[in-house]
Amino acid sequence: MNTIYYRPFESLIGRLILAWTSKGICRLVLPGYGLDSLDAWAARYIREYRLMAYHDQYEGVTQLEEYFQGKRRYFECPLDLYGPGFSKKVWRAVSTVAYGTTATYKDIAVAVGKPSACRAVGNANRKNPVPIIIPCHRIIGSDNSLTGYAGGLHIKKALLDLEKITKI
Repeated sequence: MNTIYYRPFESLIGRLILAWTSKGICRLVLPGYGLDSLDAWAARYIREYRLMAYHDQYEGVTQLEEYFQGKRRYFECPLDLYGPGFSKKVWRAVSTVAYGTTATYKDIAVAVGKPSACRAVGNANRKNPVPIIIPCHRIIGSDNSLTGYAGGLHIKKALLDLEKITKI
């Protein structure tokens, strides 16, 4: 039985829930979703688990708070990612997109060796279990337009504004 610890906290974009296992951060629930979203995700990917609230400060929460205060540009906590192999390749490529910059779905498709797989990249991005930490908000359309984001385009725009990305 795997224990998934979680801690809700308030941020610039609303209430987030960070979840982690003994191996690392496994899920970040965006505003508009709740504990039921974490539970459904865990049932799909981990199966044998129990959720346990964590009331003390956790380094992952501290790093996210620093990000929202403009004091952190990258995250240093270990991750415990669940998902198909292609998705994990996409997430690794997305992780290389630096703070304050953007990349297109095509850029990521090329980076993972599948230049015609832009839609598949978008689908993997949509399933990113740890948005912000794996910065899928930095992925934009080929025409520099804001495109889908699991938390809504208003949150994507807020994150890009926080990072002062003006290219769009």
